[in-house]
Amino acid sequence: VTRYYKSILLGHAPAHVIRDHIINSFRTDGIDIKRLLMIGQDNPNVNKTIEKLIDEEMKKVGGELLKLGSCHIHVVHNAFKSGTTTSHWNIEDFCIDAWSWFRHSPARKEDFIKISEELNETVEKNILYFVCTQWVLLGKVVNRILTQWEILNEYFLVYLPGNDKTKIKENKKYNSIKSYFSSHVSRTRLLFISYLCRVVFDKFLTLFQKTGPMIHALYEELSNLYRTILLSFLTSEYIGNKQGNDLLLIDHKLSEKQMNDKQMKIGK
Repeated sequence: VTRYYKSILLGHAPAHVIRDHIINSFRTDGIDIKRLLMIGQDNPNVNKTIEKLIDEEMKKVGGELLKLGSCHIHVVHNAFKSGTTTSHWNIEDFCIDAWSWFRHSPARKEDFIKISEELNETVEKNILYFVCTQWVLLGKVVNRILTQWEILNEYFLVYLPGNDKTKIKENKKYNSIKSYFSSHVSRTRLLFISYLCRVVFDKFLTLFQKTGPMIHALYEELSNLYRTILLSFLTSEYIGNKQGNDLLLIDHKLSEKQMNDKQMKIGK
């Protein structure tokens, strides 16, 4: 059962000030600090000093914090972000440009629907906005674009150059979108991102957004998440049923343990 305790409004408070407020609140309300189980963390890089200071205070009275690390959903989000950033594909910039092109422009939306009707296609939903703090949700944004890929191609590469040539000539956003649609590898990259989100990451994120206690499932699910990634390009004989630290010891750079190009799982 989750119960609300209290909120304390602080400004630019250093760690020791936050520590003092927590301890004083417990003392004022007659709560034994040894009953504190853990300090929750959102982003992996916050609250580390606070956790250390609180733990030091608890050890003075015979207690100790249970250290489980930061929010594992954030860790997965950040890992995905790191991968997409390293690729230099700039998919997130393309998605934001495509969304903003139609935002607050009924005229552009009308032209786009007209193109879809000429192609006998249906535009059921608008392009989604990509939230830069929720990287794995990029998959849902990408999927919306992929369902309208042919219409978007026709609109940006044929309709606009033929009907609004003057308006788009010096438009940086249009040139960026055009460049993406003109590349023969763009759709393949979007399909790969969609595959990663759908097959690898969505299950983990959905499971751990439940409100109930999930700590008992964390070890196994983290192992499953990493194993799924490895099985995308390494042979199942090499991976086996390894879990936890055994998975981390796997050398994924060994060429003889890698699948050939046709076997690799990169989406369709």
